[in-house]
Amino acid sequence: MFEWNWSLAGALIFYHIYYVVFSLYVHRRLHGNIEFNPTFGKVSRFILWLVKFYYKNWPPHYSAMHIMHHKFSDTAQDPHSPYFFTMSEFVDFNNYAPGYPWYVTPEDIDKYSSLPNNCDWIEQNIYEKYPTKGIYVLTFIFFVLYGFAGAAIGYLMTWLLIYMHTYLTVYAMHKFPLRYTNTTPPDKSVNIFPIGILLAGEELHANHHNRPNNLSNAHRWFEFDIGYWYAKLFIALGWAWVPQKR
Repeated sequence: MFEWNWSLAGALIFYHIYYVVFSLYVHRRLHGNIEFNPTFGKVSRFILWLVKFYYKNWPPHYSAMHIMHHKFSDTAQDPHSPYFFTMSEFVDFNNYAPGYPWYVTPEDIDKYSSLPNNCDWIEQNIYEKYPTKGIYVLTFIFFVLYGFAGAAIGYLMTWLLIYMHTYLTVYAMHKFPLRYTNTTPPDKSVNIFPIGILLAGEELHANHHNRPNNLSNAHRWFEFDIGYWYAKLFIALGWAWVPQKR
């Protein structure tokens, strides 16, 4: 029982770290709201690799796809609108072609991408060559820390994160039935909860769509975005800064 308790606690901590990395290093960074020093970037990329959030040239592709999601939100040109794609299509990562979610043309990448490729040694020799092997490294880390129970939880958690992340950040944040914030049609993004802790502030998705260039997703007195406060901490520590807007 002790082993399982500590394994679950470790999984929850890693889950939270992953969402902080995704929200700040990937999401808010591609909007130009924050930038990080190289060391923080290397740690963030390692964490993303552990949970298989990795494929060749992902920074320009993902940033272009997301910028198009904002520009054409919930229209036929939106690369990942749940009003034009099903959940089963979203998690079918083997189909990358026109007519499927996540697809953007090379021309779209040239036009909309906001993040450069990473070109250092570890990118070219580890992450690009073995983009799906991070799950085994994470499983080994959990085994060393928590034994066989940890290895099982670490392995299962990676798959859970992949599907849960896809459902929450792509599907539910535009189709969740409860909403208290309006966006400009045809955008149907929603705030799924006013207290943004579990998803590092990504819960306040409609707020983000209304003000994508705002570092904080909390826009009302009763809202809380823990990702913003992490950003403030990292800035105070000298690990990050707010770029000048063009």
